[in-house]
Amino acid sequence: MKRTGILCVLVLAACGSAQRSTPPLATSSEEASDEAMANPSPSPPPSTKGPMKPPPDEPRVPPVAEESPTPVQAEPATPAAPRQALAMLTAVKNGEDVGTVSFELGSDNVIVIQGDFHDLPPGKHAFYIYENGDCSNKAKKIGKHLDPTNQKHGPPASSKRHAGDFGNIVIAKDGTGTFQMNTDSLSFEPGRADTLTGRALVVHAKADNTRGNAGAPIACGVISARDSMLTE
Repeated sequence: MKRTGILCVLVLAACGSAQRSTPPLATSSEEASDEAMANPSPSPPPSTKGPMKPPPDEPRVPPVAEESPTPVQAEPATPAAPRQALAMLTAVKNGEDVGTVSFELGSDNVIVIQGDFHDLPPGKHAFYIYENGDCSNKAKKIGKHLDPTNQKHGPPASSKRHAGDFGNIVIAKDGTGTFQMNTDSLSFEPGRADTLTGRALVVHAKADNTRGNAGAPIACGVISARDSMLTE
């Protein structure tokens, strides 16, 4: 009996020790909720940064177009002055061709004048350049002798004369004749007072005299640059 009692005491002691060391296997949901409220878990501190925001778009500056340098406009080239000119003479009475007179620039700005005539009255005939290149109305619009230096009328050999004073042409009995003269008193340059282009070249009925009054015109022609005449 004593041994049996001792065994019972040992068994009960072992059972009590096991109950104290083994935790409960499960708790009810209510018990878990009560425990969570009694011991709340610490929540993470609130973030002070706030939600992540995309960086603001940088202002887009349009690319600056490089300004191209303004092209320098070249001044228009001044057309070269002609070196040749021609006058085709026609009779004032009937408009028929009576000859041609050429002008060509030689050395030292000397202009060489050459003329060939036909069907003109025999004898001496005054030969002048006039300021206006208009042979209409029987050459009544030709103006005055070409005189850029404001001189008196004179023969071609005189140093003081109108630039357009050429003296006389001599016509043979058959109505033909020639003329040749060199002068430095005229120019081919357009716009100048002494330019010969655009002027009237006139043959008069009478011979040259000291006053330049040689009667009515019998032939007239306008002096034109030869280049322009060839392209017309």
